[in-house]
Amino acid sequence: MSNPPSVISLGNHHPLPPLPSDSPANRNPYTHPDSPSSSSSPIYSPISPTTPPSYLHYHHHPQTPQYLIPLPPPFHPLPSPSPPPLPTIYILDGDTALALSIRHFILERGGVRIRSGFLPVQQTPHLDPSVVVSDPETDYEGHIPVLFLDSPTVYPVRKIVGFGPISEYVDAVAVGGRRLYGEGEGERAVVRALVGVLGREVVRPLYEWNNVVYGGVGGVMEEEEEEELMGRVVRGLEWVEEKLEEREMEWEEEGRIGRRGREVEETGYLLGRFSAADVYFFGLVVAHVGRWEWIFDAHRRPRVTEYFARVRQRPMTELAGEFWDTEVATVVEPGERWGYI
Repeated sequence: MSNPPSVISLGNHHPLPPLPSDSPANRNPYTHPDSPSSSSSPIYSPISPTTPPSYLHYHHHPQTPQYLIPLPPPFHPLPSPSPPPLPTIYILDGDTALALSIRHFILERGGVRIRSGFLPVQQTPHLDPSVVVSDPETDYEGHIPVLFLDSPTVYPVRKIVGFGPISEYVDAVAVGGRRLYGEGEGERAVVRALVGVLGREVVRPLYEWNNVVYGGVGGVMEEEEEEELMGRVVRGLEWVEEKLEEREMEWEEEGRIGRRGREVEETGYLLGRFSAADVYFFGLVVAHVGRWEWIFDAHRRPRVTEYFARVRQRPMTELAGEFWDTEVATVVEPGERWGYI
């Protein structure tokens, strides 16, 4: 007959009581029946007074005799999964208003690696957000910046230009952080629509006004025609002033009824929270602000003036003025890089 198990357990209840001492099952089968004591056996058993081996551990229970269980195996926590690798973005950079906006967008978004080339740009009185004539040595005329969907050495070369295509692509492939176009199709549609309205109502009329006044486009312009073009810009800025006022009133109203846990970062921008529309509007206007300082009127449009000052104070806005390193890859760490100022 074999020995019974050392411990018989019923879930979380107490172990079963020990067998009677005179039970045959409690006798040590390794000793002779006539032996005066089973303790003389060199083989340890749970009921013998022999010192237990070191690999066994005592547990004392208030209602049962001493019993033994093996030591539990050592605890080894599972390794935390490594974050996904950052995607590499290949960009041809330059000194244009649109390139400034794209650098700002990437810095705010985070979660990518940048491999960049640089193209010298000839500054002319005639302005365009992205179309440039480069240094004659490079013999390039076209859009800056350019984002390559693959390495530029891979043929056929696939590339995209324009604020919308480049920024939406970066927003989609970046790792971590908060998407500046929103998380759902509805939010993305709202941001796209706002970028389109800002371009139509403010940015393009502003550049047209510059090219007529400073670029010599269209010949000598009548005074009333110039005022009409300026009026288009002013009306667009007044529309922005109204939108900022609406956001301000919404925020104050939510403050009275409870903001449902929303953070203070969600105010002060065109859509409440900082988004791709803020990057586009700020960069395209501020890049050549020395040519149209008249658009800032703290008396007539105080919220627009405060808005531009707020975006300018963001940490990533300052860094966007520096070009990408063309010798090594620039790692833009993932994570939320925005904050209310």
